Amino acid sequence: MRDDVVMPRIVSCIRRHRLLTSLVAVGVGASCLWRLRRWLLAFLFRRYLSSAGGTPTQKASSPPKAQSATSADFDIPRRLLLTTSLGCTMVSTAEVTSAHLQQLHELLHRPKSSLVHLRSLPLLTPREIHIRTRTMSTQQSECKCLMFFVVRGNELVGTIGFVRLDAVTCSGEMDVTALSDWWDDGGVEDMFLAVLEYGFEQLRLQRVLCGVDRQHRPPRAFFERFDWQLVSVGRAGFPNMYNFMLSSEDWGAHKARLLDSLRDRCSNNQADAATS
Repeated sequence: MRDDVVMPRIVSCIRRHRLLTSLVAVGVGASCLWRLRRWLLAFLFRRYLSSAGGTPTQKASSPPKAQSATSADFDIPRRLLLTTSLGCTMVSTAEVTSAHLQQLHELLHRPKSSLVHLRSLPLLTPREIHIRTRTMSTQQSECKCLMFFVVRGNELVGTIGFVRLDAVTCSGEMDVTALSDWWDDGGVEDMFLAVLEYGFEQLRLQRVLCGVDRQHRPPRAFFERFDWQLVSVGRAGFPNMYNFMLSSEDWGAHKARLLDSLRDRCSNNQADAATS
């Protein structure tokens, strides 16, 4: 057989042999990798954990990092009574009685013109009021809520407190409902002074938020008069909500203004009573 015929056949066989060898090598390598995939994944996972700061066991055994605030920082006692400058008693939801709940039901069913509140409230049945108060009492024990019933003599004149307490951000949101005549006669300064003093000086809050519906002008006028910062207008589901904020840095000046306003109102009330 001639060389020009034999040599191309030999070269072709060698090439086919090399291709077959390469395919076999690739197949064997892929099979080995597939069998070793668990060990490879475990190795890569351990490398990732070591670069991230240790294995799960090491992380679990290491002491937790200190947080800026915890729910224990609030330290709200279960039994809590406050007395305001005007002699009102502020009873926390954990201490209210059935008589207080009945008075709250009557208060909420008064004509709207005789009440001051931050946002529109639904008319609640006695059972709904009981459930809501019991929920707030539970949240008080969890340091998430602190609401007070404000009692003057034997009359409930309003409720005030923090409906949202956040230990991480050291903040709270206030809610208020009060008789309009009590609000106008200095009760607003009296209630706010007692609650804010407890919030900033006992709970160590850094900021207090308050949302007011645009149609409720008396509370809006109060926050504007005492220089609460208007941080935004509108929130989810409440496009007409004015959101005010008071920080701990401004609390000292705010407290002094509340005290001065309260003294002026008391002096004016005494003068009016003397002339009448």
